Amino acid sequence: MNLSREEQDVLLAVAREAIAEAIALPRPDATGTPVHFQPPAHLAGAFVTIHVAGDLRGCVGYPEPDLMLLEVVRRCAVSAATSDYRFPPVSAAECRTCQWKSPS
Repeated sequence: MNLSREEQDVLLAVAREAIAEAIALPRPDATGTPVHFQPPAHLAGAFVTIHVAGDLRGCVGYPEPDLMLLEVVRRCAVSAATSDYRFPPVSAAECRTCQWKSPS
C-alpha cells in the first residue's frame, strides 16, 4: 500500500498523540494538518518503531488487515512505547527527545 506524504504525516501525528496520552504528556503541538483531511480509511496492518537517541526503544506490529489503519497505528504506538517486553516503558523525558519521522 502506498500512502501519500500527507497521509503518512497524519498517521505520525496520531502515533505521537497516542503515545503522549498514554504516558501522560501534554498533547503535541498541532501538526498543521488541514481540518478537512481524512486519515486513510482502510483495513491494514502496521508496525510502529520508536528510537530514542538513535537506539531502539520499542517496536510493535499488527500485521493483520482486519482493523482500520488509524486504529492499528494508535494501538501499536502505545504498545511500542509502554509494552515492548524488551524495554522499560518510554519515559516522558525520552518521549520529549524522540525524533519523529514517517517511513521513507
